[in-house]
Parts: sequence; structure tokens; C-alpha cells
Amino acid sequence: MCLIELKNSPKPLVSCAMTINNKMELYTDSPLVKKARENVLEFLLLNHPLDCPVCDQGGECDLQDQSMVFGVSKKRFFKYKRSVTNKNIGPIVKTIMTRCIHCTRCVRFTSEIAGVDDLGTFNRGNAMEIGTYVSKSFQSELSGNIIDLCPVGALTSKPYSFVDRVWELKSAKSVDFSDGFGVETEISLKGSLTITKVAVGRNDGLYDNLWISDKTRFSFDGMFSPERLSNLLLTSTDDSKKLNTINSWNVLFKEISDTIYFKDHLNRHICETTSLTVLHGDFVSLECVGSLFLMSKKYPFLKIVKLADSMPYNDHPETFSLSTASDVSSLDSSNLCLLIGVNTRYEGFSLNLKLRQRFMQGNFEVFSLNSLIDFTFPAHVVGSGISTLRDIAQGNHFLCSKFRHASKPIIICGSELYRRKDAPELQAILRYLSVKSKVACKLKTNIWNGFNVLNTSLNETGVTSFAAHQHLTQRDLTKSDGLYFVETGTNNPTLKKLIGLKSLGYFNSESYKLIIAQTSIENNLLQDLKVACKSYSFINLPCTAFYETAGTYINTEGFAKKTVRVIASKYINKDSWQISRQISSSLGQVSLTGYGRHQSYLAYNPTTMLFLTSYLNLMLCPMNSFDQQHLQGSGSYHNSTNVLEYRPSTIKVYTTKITQWLDDFYLSGKDPYSRISRVMIECSQMLRRNSLTFKYLPRS
Repeated sequence: MCLIELKNSPKPLVSCAMTINNKMELYTDSPLVKKARENVLEFLLLNHPLDCPVCDQGGECDLQDQSMVFGVSKKRFFKYKRSVTNKNIGPIVKTIMTRCIHCTRCVRFTSEIAGVDDLGTFNRGNAMEIGTYVSKSFQSELSGNIIDLCPVGALTSKPYSFVDRVWELKSAKSVDFSDGFGVETEISLKGSLTITKVAVGRNDGLYDNLWISDKTRFSFDGMFSPERLSNLLLTSTDDSKKLNTINSWNVLFKEISDTIYFKDHLNRHICETTSLTVLHGDFVSLECVGSLFLMSKKYPFLKIVKLADSMPYNDHPETFSLSTASDVSSLDSSNLCLLIGVNTRYEGFSLNLKLRQRFMQGNFEVFSLNSLIDFTFPAHVVGSGISTLRDIAQGNHFLCSKFRHASKPIIICGSELYRRKDAPELQAILRYLSVKSKVACKLKTNIWNGFNVLNTSLNETGVTSFAAHQHLTQRDLTKSDGLYFVETGTNNPTLKKLIGLKSLGYFNSESYKLIIAQTSIENNLLQDLKVACKSYSFINLPCTAFYETAGTYINTEGFAKKTVRVIASKYINKDSWQISRQISSSLGQVSLTGYGRHQSYLAYNPTTMLFLTSYLNLMLCPMNSFDQQHLQGSGSYHNSTNVLEYRPSTIKVYTTKITQWLDDFYLSGKDPYSRISRVMIECSQMLRRNSLTFKYLPRS
């Protein structure tokens, strides 16, 4: 379609393969150009079947548009069309290879962008086909992007097959919930309750990110799985019933307030001081965290605890974000990168694409302190233990000279690295290494800070920088009358350990009088906790899913991501911050010991939630909070003062290896929906079946 006519040229020329000078006379709409374009389209449609009425690509097919503008209504070919056998390349992409026009977009994407040479062309002439050479699946976390790349209906979405047409859908903007970046996405809606597909999002007509992962594209069906909490469940020692009416919320809130009221007066008579421990994860929004902190300030017996998998950060909050490595200009000026305990391919696909793009430009070395991982680009593995990192900080490693002569080196480590017991010592080594290796230094023109932490949850950076959260300890469990779980997730190692210790009788405390589970997905771990606690009152408070509520999140790059309500919930669920507000309101209706009536009134305006969040950060958080540091000025770096007190040779670290926490890209994430997504389960089965040495694997 890019054929043009050059004056005095005997044939049309391809414009995208020409060098232009000032003496050329070009024609883009001459009779010769029109005839040439008609011939090209006739050749493309030579074997292409007339499947437009039943094709899933109908309505957004490039070949339809080109044929309408440049094609002709008559044809000169009346023989049988060629047919090609369809290929099974996995549960994501549906192939109808008879429609293929051999544009090789999918082949170039797999080799140049995804870094996986699974697709290619074979045979020659009229027998040419595109496939996987051998009978195998397309194993890449970016395989769904070839659906958008295909200009015809040869590669379509298998879960979206024969669902609806593009003219029946409405679109809305949202963000990705599967990792810490929160890339822009575009949601296709059919009605007000159904999401049909997720595609790459556009901001003001431009694509901020050209590619999205398969988890971003297809894991949304986990929000509507049978494990979705649709009923309010109230369970006590003498009563067990399901409540599924609007008035049932008042019954549950009254049950919570009455239980806390009687326990509060009982503690007054026996002269004990106990608390209700509120445990939340990293997936909660800033609005929910803000409402919980407001409630804790109003009622001091509430203790906010972060049920996180990693240790708290003791350094500057701005240093624990991905502010440098994700910047294209910073990557272009750097020629050295060290990856410590992080799998960028699965933990942050957009970062991995930028690192691969920078490596393809040349003059960029990547070293990995981890187990053997395929990053889709070469990386030199220097070790797999923390002892190697200590040797680098001491100057006893060959990487020291690399750092010394590097231009703006970058260090990227994963937040899962801080789950280790020697996390404080590890922070000291990283601080020492950052200053001594010019990763964090003050240049002539500006301040360079190349130390980055890749957070794997959508709001892990926001929750960490919001306030100095306390982490769960044994004292919190033994001195608590109840546990209040707020969106803790279904794959939390800390919660699994808590349930195991409680089942073994490790805690000598009495059974909890109240257990509140505020989640959108049924959490089997909390069901196990019910069994471990013999005498209790268990209350489920089902909250809305990610696309059914609005919230504010801070991604791993430090940018605020604001989401809106995309669909309406067909259940009677409430937003997380609304539930905590109504619990606070119900507690204000009872007379608790030691709390005056003047504390039951608090000005609150939900329309100014962003201003409320900023106010909470300034008034309730310590001096090292996120927003206060931004008020003082950004661009901070590791302070070199007192850095000599961190001597790597005297710091004791464990000699255990750095292991991968994410062994399955499709099911091992921190979002609550991927593990129960039907498409992600099929992708995981396909991946395990092809990676194991066994020929047969059960499907269940």
C-alpha cells in the first residue's frame, strides 16, 4: 500500500525503501499507483477466504479497511483457494492459518520484541506457512500481543472467540493490577456488568506502553469466577447463616460493634488491655489505608499491622522505587546493570522490554546475582548467594572494576529480597555498595541515584511510603481479641505460617472472639484459620473487585495511578474504604471505655479523597514519609556520611542461595485474581506440561 510513482520511472516504487532528494517528483494518487495497489490487494486476497461475517476480527480488520479504500469489486481468480492446517500454539491464541497473508508481523515480534524464536516461516512459494516448526506451543508471557498485531483474522483471541463484535462494545480506561507498574489498559465492556477483553491502553490518543502481558490481558475473568464472594456470611458459635440482602450489612456491623463493646467492658473489669489487630496487604488502595488510619486514630484499641511478605524499609522511601531503571533516558546514558534477586521477565515485563531494547542498542552489560534465568537477553551470572554481594562491596570481585569505570551504573533488586532474616544487614551492604561504586553519587550537573527496587504489587510502594507500618509479631497475636483482615490475598506466606503455628498450638492465647475477613475473593487461608480458632465469631465482609471500585495507587515507578469504576457490581458488595467507614460509624454508636463522645465526630468528605490522602500523609505519618520528602525536593541519593560504619566484612549474613519466589508466571503473582482465572490455569498447565520431562501430565 506504500507504492508511489516517480517521474520517468517505468514502474512504481516502494516509498518506505527509498532515499528522498530535492529533485524528485513523486505522485501518490496517479492512475499507475491506484492500479498497482489494486493488484497488490488482489494478490493478498488470492487465497484469503471470505470469512468476514464469522471472523472475530470483523470490524477491526486492517485488510477490510484497505480493501474498501484501495481494492476493486471484481476478481480474476476462479480456481480453488489454498487451505492451510490450523496450528495449536496454546490456550491464548486461536489460529486460522488459511486467512494468513504472510506479513510476518508475528514472526518479527517473537524474535525482536519477545526474544523467543518459536514462530517462523517454512516451505517456499505457494506452500509457504507460518508456524512453530515442530508441534509445540508459543511459550512467552507476551504471546497475546500477536493478536493485536495480526492485520487479518489469522490470529485471534481464543477465550474471546465468537463472543461479540467490536461495534457492540464500549471502552473504558483502567490500569493493570497484575504487577507493580500498573500500565494503562483499555477495557471493552458489553453492557454494564460484563468485561469481554482487555487491550493496550491509550492516553490522549498515544500508546504509553505498546505491549501488555498475557496476565494483564486475560486474568480479569478471575474476578467473576465461582469463588467470588457473593453472600454475606455470619458464623458464630451458636448460629450460622448466610445473609444476602441489603439490610444484612446493618446486622453484620451491629454484630461487630456489639462484640467489641462487650469485650471492651470485660477488659475493664479484669484490668486487661487488648486490641483488635487490623491486617492489610499491599493490594489495598490509598483510600482504604487512609480510612483505616483514621479509624485507628479515633479508636486507639485498633492496631494497624501490615501483613506483608517483606521487611520494612529503613532507608529513604524514594530510594526504594524504580525511578531510574524504568526511565529510557537514564538507561541510554548507562552502560552497566546489576540484577540482584529479581526476575524482570516475570516480575515486571515492561522493565524487561526496556532492558532488552537497551541491550540491543549495544554498549550495555547486564550481570545477574541470582539463579539461572532466561531474561530474553544475555546476562552474566556472577553468583547466587549474598556472600558474592558482600565480596563485591568489599572490593574482592571483578565487578568492582566494572563499576569503577562504568557510566551511571544501575542496580535493580527485588522487594522479595527483603523477606530474608538478614534483611537489615543486606540493606547496609547495598547502601555501602551504592556509595562506593558510584551507583549513588553527586555528579557535576545533577544527582545520580541508580539504586532501584522492583516492587511486585500494585500499591506496595504507596503503602510503604504512606506510613511507617508495623509488621506482624507474636505479641500482636497473643494480645489481640480479634483479627481484621483487609484484602490480604490468597497467597500470603506470612498468613500461611500464622495458620500453621496456630494449628500446632504455638500461641498460648485464648481463641479469638472476632475474626473479620474483608475480601472480594473467597480466601481458603482464612477458612483454615476458622478451623484453627475453636471459639470465635467469623464474619465475611465481601468488598468489590478491582474493576468495580475507584482507587488511587502508587506504582513502583512512583507515579500515582487513579482508577475509576468500570462496571457495576451485580452483588451487594461495598468498597473497602466504605466498609471501614461504616464500621467506624457503628462503633461510634456504642459507649466504649475511655473514649469520649467528642471523638465520635470527624469531618469527612469522600469527594475530596485525594486531598484527604495528602492530609493524612502530612499529619499522621512520620517525617520520612513519601509526600513530605517530595515537598522537600526530589532527586535524593544515599548520603555518604557515616557510611564507613557499615563495614561489609563485619556484617553477618546468611550463606543461603537467592531463590526464585515466582516459579509460575501465571499463578504465582501477588494479585488475588490470577490464581482463580480459568485462562491462567490453562496457561500454567500448558507451561508445566511442556517444561517437564514427563510425556503425560494429568489435566486436573
